[in-house]
Amino acid sequence: HSCEIELLNGIKKKNKTLIMIARLDNEQKRFDLAIKAMKNLSDFNLKIYGSGRDKELLENIILENNLKNVELCGVTNNVD
Repeated sequence: HSCEIELLNGIKKKNKTLIMIARLDNEQKRFDLAIKAMKNLSDFNLKIYGSGRDKELLENIILENNLKNVELCGVTNNVD
């Protein structure tokens, strides 16, 4: 499923936060690759929104890699 998000036509605020919104199914979405890449992007933050069967797996990957710049944020209906 997709969603409609209004285009931002005004001034864009720059920041170093990456956001992923999806079902936590690592076999299909490969969150593990994005999480591990964050070791090389220490000045960026990754926020992952969603729920699913692989939440515990992803939490363990974050802990094993001692990543302070990755956060599992849970479910949201407020995509924008």
